[in-house]
Amino acid sequence: MNITKNRGNYALIVAAGVGSRLGADIPKQYLKIGSRTLLEICVRKFLEHPSIDGVKVVIANEYKSLYEKVTNGLKLLPYVHGGKTRKDSVKNGLEALRKYAPTKVLIHDAARPLVSDELIEDVLRSLDDFEAVDVTMPIADTIKSNKDGVNGLDRDTMYLTQTPQGFIFEKILGLHRKFEEQNFTDDISLAIKGGLKIGAVQGMRSNFKITNREDLEMAEKLLTRDVEIRVGHGFDVHEVIDGSGPIPLCGVMVPAAKNVIAHSDGDVALHALMDAILGALSLGDIGDHFPPSDTKWRNVDSKDLLRHIKSLMEGSDAKLSNVDITILCEEPKIKPYRKQMIECICKILELEENQVSVKATTTEKLGFIGRQEGIAAHAVCTLKLY
Repeated sequence: MNITKNRGNYALIVAAGVGSRLGADIPKQYLKIGSRTLLEICVRKFLEHPSIDGVKVVIANEYKSLYEKVTNGLKLLPYVHGGKTRKDSVKNGLEALRKYAPTKVLIHDAARPLVSDELIEDVLRSLDDFEAVDVTMPIADTIKSNKDGVNGLDRDTMYLTQTPQGFIFEKILGLHRKFEEQNFTDDISLAIKGGLKIGAVQGMRSNFKITNREDLEMAEKLLTRDVEIRVGHGFDVHEVIDGSGPIPLCGVMVPAAKNVIAHSDGDVALHALMDAILGALSLGDIGDHFPPSDTKWRNVDSKDLLRHIKSLMEGSDAKLSNVDITILCEEPKIKPYRKQMIECICKILELEENQVSVKATTTEKLGFIGRQEGIAAHAVCTLKLY
C-alpha cells in the first residue's frame, strides 16, 4: 500500500437497514458466514486497511444490543443511530464524524462484505483528483424495460454502481445539509445534483450486495474457499466411589449410585469435549487453562468452563462443524438422558442437534471401568478455521 496513515481518511458503514428481502429473523448484516457476521467481516476490511484512520457504523436503534455483541473488541468509533431513509442515516453518520475533522470519507453498505483492499485504495487515490468517486461496473446482460420488453436498452450508456463511494468530507456533508428534504438512493446521485467533480473507479464482481439467500450462499462460498479443516480428540477419566450421586454428564445431572472424584464438578464428557476443541486449536489442554492447583476452579460447573473454551474458539476465528462424544461406563444408563445432553451442548456451543452426537458403551465388565471404579469419555470434534 502506498497511502500513508493519518491522512484524515474515514469510513462510514451504513448498517441501519433491516434487509427484509432475505426473510431472516434479524437484519442480514448480523447473519453469520463461518465464525463472523457479515457486519464484522465488512468493518474489519476497513479497520485493517493501513490508510483508514477510523470507522463509524450507522445502526438501527432496536438492534443496539446485537450490534454491541458482534462488534465487541473491535476498535470502532462510537456508533450512531440511523434515520428513516438511507440518506438520513448517512447524514447522521457524517454529522457524527465531523468532530474527527476528516479529509476524505468512504461511504459503504454493510451488505457488501466482500469489498477488497485494492478497491478501498483505488477510491482513496482517486479522491486526490476528484471531489467524489463512484465505483462502477459495466452491464453484461441485455436490459429491457417493463414497459417495452421487446427492444433492449443500450447497455453501453449504462452502468451499475457499487460502494464504497468516496467523497471529500466537507463537500458531501454540505450537500446532505443543503438537500436535506430530498431523497437519493445513493450519495453519488446527491453529488451529481450538487455539481461535484466526479471520478470513477472499476468495481469488482465479488463486491456484490447481499439481498437474498442465493447471494448469502454465494458470499459464503467465496469467503470460505481457504478454510482449514481441523479434527480434535479428547479423552478424560475420573475415579468414582460409592455414594448417592447424581453425577454430571454433558451438563446434565444423571442419577447414579456412585459419586465422581474430581477437582471441578467432574463432568468427564464435557472435559473430554473441551480437550478435543483445544486440541484442534493447538491451545493445549484443560489442565493448562484450568489447573487443579488453582482453587478458583474447585467444584466449578463444567458448563461454565465450556463457555470459556467457546470464547477461545471464537477468538481464533474457528467454527465447530460437529461433535461426537462416547461415554464409557457400566452405569448409570445414558440413553434416557441423551436428548437433554445434546440440547445442553447445542445451547452452549450454538450448534444444531444434527451436529452433536452422544453415545455410551460398556467395557463388558473388563478393567477399572468394568469394575465400576471409574468413568471415562472420548470426544472428537471437527472445526473450520477461517
